[in-house]
Amino acid sequence: SDFAAKLNVFLQKEGKSVEDVRTIVTPASMPSAVTNEGKMERSTPPSYEGVGYRKLRFFSGIHPTPVGEDDFESWMDQAAQMEEWQCSDTMKRQRLAESLRGPASDVIRSLRMSKPSAGAMEYLHALDDIYGTTEHGEDLYLCFHTTYQEEDEKLSLLHKVLVKKGILASRLDQVRMEQILKGA
Repeated sequence: SDFAAKLNVFLQKEGKSVEDVRTIVTPASMPSAVTNEGKMERSTPPSYEGVGYRKLRFFSGIHPTPVGEDDFESWMDQAAQMEEWQCSDTMKRQRLAESLRGPASDVIRSLRMSKPSAGAMEYLHALDDIYGTTEHGEDLYLCFHTTYQEEDEKLSLLHKVLVKKGILASRLDQVRMEQILKGA
């Protein structure tokens, strides 16, 4: 049907499958379920490992950017939002690695070999060191505070500040609010 086709397109864009949806909405995944006898029974709470996650597009580090891939800035804007993903660091590292191809994938492979305990943010720092801007975190933070946001523009500069270690992740929401109030 038309609805099924639209649903499949939506799920594909979100990096999900029909099976993922079934897992979320089946009675077994709900906090409690009614049994055949009509009694309420506790079951395991649902897993929210994928909540808030949107599948990343591919990035290879090849210039010019191949069709079907993002350039580094676009890819990094998406990847830097992983702080908001509600999943383990292991899952974040896996999802980042899955989106990489070619030379960019080699960077992470080398990082894993030299430092097996590297976290997802370290993956982003390594990629940013090679493909990102040469500005320092403090410079980007100053630029963020002196820049006014255009209508429908995202706060992507703040993610660059985070990646360049110009701000702590715990302060992101506070700094966003300060910038909004300053603009108001």
